[in-house]
Amino acid sequence: DFDAIKEGTELYKRFVAVTAEEQINLNAKQRNFIKSVAESKSFQKDTFDDAQKEIFTVMSKDSYPRFLSSANSNRIALA
Repeated sequence: DFDAIKEGTELYKRFVAVTAEEQINLNAKQRNFIKSVAESKSFQKDTFDDAQKEIFTVMSKDSYPRFLSSANSNRIALA
């Protein structure tokens, strides 16, 4: 059974909060939106959808292409 408040709070604390140990790179608008949802405990199933899209976009346009062009990716691919 999905508990949106519990799951959302855990995701917020782990990945979004400025004190998160595994903080993800989000723009201020996304981070503030999720922070306000966390503070009001009004999580919905789609609360993190826009943040997920933003992360995917950054990865597909920046992180992943840089990884592919790095020497490490060539070494990993040959392993």
